[in-house]
Amino acid sequence: MQSSGWRRLDSSHAIYRYQPRLGAEAADSARMPVLFLHPLPPEAGSPLAEWYRQDGFTAIYAYPVTGTDNAAALKLDEAITWLMTTHHARHSRLILVGCASGGVLGRRYVMLGGQERAAYLFMLGSSHRYSALAYLRGTIFEAGDNADEPPPIITPNLGDTVMVNIYSEGLGAGPNFPEQEVHLTEAVNLSLPLGQEALCRDTLTYQEMRRFLQGQLWLVTVRLQSLEMRGPETETHTGPFCFEINGWRAPFDGVLRMPLGKYYEFNPGHALLGTLPFPLTQMGRAVDINFRLKDLSPPRLPRRKLLASLHTPLRAGAVSEHVLQDSLGSEVRIQVRCDRPEPVLEPDS
Repeated sequence: MQSSGWRRLDSSHAIYRYQPRLGAEAADSARMPVLFLHPLPPEAGSPLAEWYRQDGFTAIYAYPVTGTDNAAALKLDEAITWLMTTHHARHSRLILVGCASGGVLGRRYVMLGGQERAAYLFMLGSSHRYSALAYLRGTIFEAGDNADEPPPIITPNLGDTVMVNIYSEGLGAGPNFPEQEVHLTEAVNLSLPLGQEALCRDTLTYQEMRRFLQGQLWLVTVRLQSLEMRGPETETHTGPFCFEINGWRAPFDGVLRMPLGKYYEFNPGHALLGTLPFPLTQMGRAVDINFRLKDLSPPRLPRRKLLASLHTPLRAGAVSEHVLQDSLGSEVRIQVRCDRPEPVLEPDS
């Protein structure tokens, strides 16, 4: 049975196309396709799909989410490859909108290589239970008691996929969905005054997505390049510590703990510590980002201190590197990059 307003494309692939009026399928526009990932039937995405359609996106699809593990992500990859090669050969990329577990699946797909296909990934009301830094497990990362294992793949390179994580501002009050669990270092994180279910069908959510599609924001990423921790000669390892970017903890699901005197170098494309948005109208064309190394050792022990303000120009492609030292002489090398995603939707007049 076909869902109201949605038509299944092919019996071998569970992809539905949005067709609000029977027999009135529009010709494809120049805009890239939009694919909804939703655990509910396709019509659950109809409100957002209709707003996309009104903005000129005519190729709108839905994919039912039945799992979020590696196997499900590989199955999604097969479906997207089929969709793009069979129906949209002129487009190399698409927009993904993941609702609830759909956002978790979309993130897993991007980490498995989907960054080549996904220009944007919007995650709506999704609970993320491991950080990107969890891939450093076994070297310098120690997971918390309730943290999930990351998927067994190589450390992901997220490429230039614009990732936006939107969640209900009331989540921090619930023990089963704490705010820190949904805050991702590799994504812009936004909370909206909506209930969890309303996130996937409210115009306020679409307006936030629209700001990104119109290229109205600078995106500033803070990435870890290298670490060399120093301390008392009587110690062999640091105590537990984490980083904070403008008050947000990285990683949220564990701590870093390192041997003293050993130099670690990271691929900045992998080790993201924070992603921050700033409006194009930002006065002065530069911002200061607060960067902190937070020592989580017991209070009875000496604690290392590092708090710095990173002055960052808001200019497309601008990259700055900062070499910082904590109070015990450790060296932390940070890369800060500013980008403006290419707009795929005209700005409002």
